[in-house]
Amino acid sequence: MLRLLSLLFCKLLCFSSSQAGVVSKHGRLQVNGSHVTNEKGEKVSLGGSSLYWSHWSAGSKFYNQSAVSHLAQQWNASIVRAAIAVEKKTGYINKPSEQLKLLDSVIQTAVTEDIYVIIDWHTHKAEKYPQQAEEFFSRMAKKYGHHPHVIYEIFNEPIQQDWAEVKAYAEPIIQAIRMHDPDNLIIVGTPFYSQRVVDAAKSPLLDKNLAYTLHFYTGTHQQKLRDTALQAMELGAPLFVTEWGITKADGDGGVYAEEARRWMKFLRQNGISHCHWSIADLKEDSASVLHKAGLEGLLKNQLTPAGIFYRKNLHDCSEK
Repeated sequence: MLRLLSLLFCKLLCFSSSQAGVVSKHGRLQVNGSHVTNEKGEKVSLGGSSLYWSHWSAGSKFYNQSAVSHLAQQWNASIVRAAIAVEKKTGYINKPSEQLKLLDSVIQTAVTEDIYVIIDWHTHKAEKYPQQAEEFFSRMAKKYGHHPHVIYEIFNEPIQQDWAEVKAYAEPIIQAIRMHDPDNLIIVGTPFYSQRVVDAAKSPLLDKNLAYTLHFYTGTHQQKLRDTALQAMELGAPLFVTEWGITKADGDGGVYAEEARRWMKFLRQNGISHCHWSIADLKEDSASVLHKAGLEGLLKNQLTPAGIFYRKNLHDCSEK
């Protein structure tokens, strides 16, 4: 009976929090020591959803008000991540106006729903496009930097680059953002698929409100990576999981739910916020929506096993 009453109270608390608005409740996220905290300096472990690559139809169909509002209202998502594709024929480099239109819809809806929004420069080769990245983030900071909802992710996932190369790329981009937005959180990817967070911790970037990216997939990355994360935090590095999946790292291989629960417990205990990968309807085990079900599939809860798990684990009061 006590457990039942506790769960009911937790659900009521979450409901009232979402009604008040996540950002209204927590304010501008800020770094305090080795944690990203709320505006009061309290540790938080906020959960949200990453949209899929914006230049592919499996992802772009969810870059709209209906999808983002549904995630905020029905999934209790605290964050939405817009994975703005940089390369390819229809990415930002070649089709900036089309990509900006998708991004604007996501940002504006997130602000209306009072949840956080991550503006993600989604590429494995960001250092090849420093001028475009600087222009892009300068534009975003000037247009949206006054909103406490906004978070900048300036390098999604380096692969072969070492930390010195990532750091050299990041410094002018951070300066470009800070010219227009001195306060909102910036997140920087780390080497080898955003897993070598200790490299960044040993040679940190100089900014008062900056965190480092940690990515994991529960079928591939387990206790060893959690130990690495703790080591980085002990060295003073605040972490933010902008992308995690319940499958193997290739997005398939079935669902590893038990390991995902271990990760969720770890993130809660250590005050690390996170976004799952991804809101998409492609034929991939990590996708949340049934294959080709589209926006209607999301709105009608036509979800994959991964999507069902993600929906239940987006906030502290969700099912453990």
